[in-house]
Amino acid sequence: MMNIEDRLRGTLIGMAVGDALGAAIEFRSPGSFEPVTGFRAGGPHGLGPGEWTDDTSMALALADSIVQVGWNLDNQAECYLAWQDEGQYSVNGRCFDIGVTVSSSLRAYRECGDARKCASSDEHSSGNGSIMRLAPVPIRYVHLFPTQIEKLAMMAQESSLPTHASPQCLSACRYMAVVVCGFLHGLSRDEVLSPHWEPLRRLREDAPLHPAVDEIAMGSFRSRQPPQIRGSGYVVHTLEAALWALHDAADFREAVLKVVNLGEDADTTGAVCGQFAGALWGESGIPQSWRDELAQPDMLEAAIRGLLGQERLPSRDDVFTDDDSFTDDDSMTYDEDEPNDNTQTEWSVPAGELDDVTDSASELDTVTEPAGHSDDVGQPTTDLDDPNDRDDMPTAKQDEADERDDGGGTQRSLF
Repeated sequence: MMNIEDRLRGTLIGMAVGDALGAAIEFRSPGSFEPVTGFRAGGPHGLGPGEWTDDTSMALALADSIVQVGWNLDNQAECYLAWQDEGQYSVNGRCFDIGVTVSSSLRAYRECGDARKCASSDEHSSGNGSIMRLAPVPIRYVHLFPTQIEKLAMMAQESSLPTHASPQCLSACRYMAVVVCGFLHGLSRDEVLSPHWEPLRRLREDAPLHPAVDEIAMGSFRSRQPPQIRGSGYVVHTLEAALWALHDAADFREAVLKVVNLGEDADTTGAVCGQFAGALWGESGIPQSWRDELAQPDMLEAAIRGLLGQERLPSRDDVFTDDDSFTDDDSMTYDEDEPNDNTQTEWSVPAGELDDVTDSASELDTVTEPAGHSDDVGQPTTDLDDPNDRDDMPTAKQDEADERDDGGGTQRSLF
């Protein structure tokens, strides 16, 4: 029987599997490719079978930041820059795929130095780049569910700010984190996806979801089929497509292949669905062949072990002192004597790690909807399905990257 660690591991591994399954058909129109049944080579980046893209790279960067320094948005942005500039966290050592929204936000961060203020809050910048990388947040802070849902949702929302600050993106991260944590705690799919789920009521009570995201939470994915269900780069489309594929699937394989074969932004819809499916069915529910063929498993394992507090791994400089040992006080723990009693699981994170989290969604200025926004707005008027506007469309790296302040090289890294 699955225990909570199986589900926690499945959330990150499921994300990488879904990403890798979709990588070969990224940007392809529905019906223009042979249906995906497993890993294959190719795609716009010429990746090998089992290799993953920017979705997983950014999740690894987020995980590294959380494990090394706790909750610090500026450090999260610095880790994203390490990926962009140096290829750290990449499956092949280089940044070959970066979304236009991510790129422009990181460029703004270089200039302003404040990750809370560098991303556009315009609804037209509502790509899927922050939900694709979300997994480390519910994994690390699963203990906040269900008693501190408001803080869990706020951390998910804040994780979006360095690159995606639109109301749609912030709401999507809040809702997704709570759903993933419901699955991690072993709650049933029908209960968690119900529009009457008690944690959903509390989430709305804390701060209303954006209408387009709230429509998904009410179950729009149950009554729609393609072409209404789209695998585009618009965050609302991605979230809806992932839950459409998940809600009636028999297992992990069926859910992820169903969403990936929608085409378009297939790596990201696969990554998002993979997070949900991995939390629901656990690592043990992911086909063994896919786990075995996934590229760079040591990088994924390092992130998982770090997030679970099981191991502090060598730094990028491989420099240690006698004080560098990983202590019990730094670890996240759970009661192994009751592995299947998820309601009794006890978790802890390092003291002070949550101190910098804002207390409620209402305290973030970026939650305010842009001028002229109306409650009945669904998809922005900008064509996010146009490859030139999609959040995940690769752009060239900056020819002259500014020098990145890495804090004097004192931060240790999982990788």
